[in-house]
Amino acid sequence: MTRMLWLLSMALAAVVAGTASAIYATQTLRPTGMLTIGVWEAVRAVGDASADPYAHAFLASSGQLPPGSAEGMRFVALGSQTNQLLVPNCAVELTGRVDVARLWTLTVTQANGAPLAERDARQTAVHSRDLVYQADGSFSLSIGPQPTAPNALLVRSGLPVAVVIHVYDGAITSLPDSGEAALPFVTVGTDGAGCPA
Repeated sequence: MTRMLWLLSMALAAVVAGTASAIYATQTLRPTGMLTIGVWEAVRAVGDASADPYAHAFLASSGQLPPGSAEGMRFVALGSQTNQLLVPNCAVELTGRVDVARLWTLTVTQANGAPLAERDARQTAVHSRDLVYQADGSFSLSIGPQPTAPNALLVRSGLPVAVVIHVYDGAITSLPDSGEAALPFVTVGTDGAGCPA
């Protein structure tokens, strides 16, 4: 009887440890093959059979559908150029260019990649064709409860969010690891409770 209880306790410990390690690996560890451009990160070839299995598991755990290798790439920013979390109530600003593709969409999601609740956002996405550009091809986009830029997404949230740029160009996968391309700079305002000083 004692031996049986010992075996059951060992089996239970193994199940708990295995589950905990799987959750840690899929929600905390960075997948291999990361491409970094400033504050933006993407996983190469996440939509094909050669992708890191932990990258597949990471996306599956967050409910996201990975783009195929010929469907472009998804760049995600979770912080600003000064390592501040992206809190819409503090006014998040994006300025610059998206040189890696001509067609792309920009979406604001929860930090884990899940969609924002309807009560928190009137509009969470914009297509590259719908933006107002400067003469040099750059643009500014404001994310917050009182957006100020010509291009704006009205989002009310005191919690950190992620900004996702999905580029629709299969050639993007040929970019070098050094990220020799341009993506927007991201800044966070200092006005409001809980905003960085």
